Amino acid sequence: MDKNQFPLNFRRRQAISDLAHHASRVDPEIWARIARAAPGRASAMLRLATARNPGPPDAPTAEALRLAAALPGADYPAFLAATALLLLADLRGDTPDPDAAARWGAVADQYRAAPPTWRAALMNALDHVEGMDTVDGPAPEDRLSVPRAAIIGSLRRLLDGPGGKWRGSRVEVAIVAETPNHPRFGIANATGLLRALSRREVGQPFHRRWEESSATYLALPSPEREAVIAAVRHLYEQQPRFGARSGAPSSAPLPVLAVGRRPAGIAD
Repeated sequence: MDKNQFPLNFRRRQAISDLAHHASRVDPEIWARIARAAPGRASAMLRLATARNPGPPDAPTAEALRLAAALPGADYPAFLAATALLLLADLRGDTPDPDAAARWGAVADQYRAAPPTWRAALMNALDHVEGMDTVDGPAPEDRLSVPRAAIIGSLRRLLDGPGGKWRGSRVEVAIVAETPNHPRFGIANATGLLRALSRREVGQPFHRRWEESSATYLALPSPEREAVIAAVRHLYEQQPRFGARSGAPSSAPLPVLAVGRRPAGIAD
């Protein structure tokens, strides 16, 4: 893969983080099932799924993963796990996944049937895979962990609740949303996020704020934290330009949301 074609910007780092999150939580029994096609390689798959910098899979391991990733009907949890690991190796620059675009036409509906956060992780990762620009790839709704209406509803409930009654002018809200030590930092960001999502505005200011103040967002009290982080993640999943120009990593990744039901052995 030409790494210059897919720079290591915020979007690609986030896609890697989401895939790694899911792969690391796969039941080891699933790797054992995939490894039936490559005896003795289950531990190698587990290492690829859990190590920070595992390096590329060896040839038998990669072949077993490609086989599982092509056969959703044979073992759906293994199909999801193998797909995540192949995409993860590709996005990390370890081993290209040359079959990803070709597989898409055959298994796109199986990706769409995945639990919401798994589906979003796979669909957003495919943006960074060579050859996907030659096919009719994921639709906008395929990329979303949570529908826009649900995110807006969560923000409105927060702002209508006891802790969200404060209202300021648009200028005041913008200033406070840029001030991490302000007691209304979370509420100001929730107000701005609700406006951005309701009016379908570009979310670039929130990408910059996340990169500058991710630790503050993660430390917000509940339920501010959940509502605000889910809304920022929605902007990332919804808007292809969100974080596309970001350079060196300067923030924590957006957490994966805990939503939806999962097949056996597949965790959020």
